[in-house]
Amino acid sequence: DGLVELPNIESIGSSAFYYCSSIDNFILSDKLSSISGSAFMYCEGMKTMEIPDSVNSIGSNAFYGSGLSEVVFGTGIKTIGTDAFKECDSVSKMTIKDIGKWCEIEFSNAYSNLMYLETSISSASRSPLCVNSQSFSSENARYASC
Repeated sequence: DGLVELPNIESIGSSAFYYCSSIDNFILSDKLSSISGSAFMYCEGMKTMEIPDSVNSIGSNAFYGSGLSEVVFGTGIKTIGTDAFKECDSVSKMTIKDIGKWCEIEFSNAYSNLMYLETSISSASRSPLCVNSQSFSSENARYASC
C-alpha cells in the first residue's frame, strides 16, 4: 500500500513529496509545525489528509492538484499560503475541528481556503454545514477569510 508514516517530523520541506502519485495515505506527526510550499503538489493518489493540531502554517501550493477527497483541519493553523488547495476539485468533505479558530486563519487568496469549493463541511463543535458554490465561489472570494 501507499502509506507513509512521519512519526517524529517537525516540518515537511518544499516539494518533499512533489508528484508522488503512488502514495495514497500520509500519517503526520503530532510534532509537525509546518507544511512547506509544494510539499504534496500533484500527489494525485492522496485521498485523505488529517492535518494535526500542531501545524501552524501551510505553504503556497502545498496540496495544489492533489487527489484529496477528504481533509481534516487541526486547530493550530495560523496561515495558509497562495493556491495551497488550488485544483483540489476532488474534495467532497472537509472537517474543521474549531470553526472559530478557522476564521482567524490568514488566507493568502481564495484558493488557500477550501471553502471556495462546493463541498460539505463539518465542525467538531457544530452540526455539519453545507456550503453552496454561490456563497463560497472563487470568483467573489468574500468568505475566503470568513
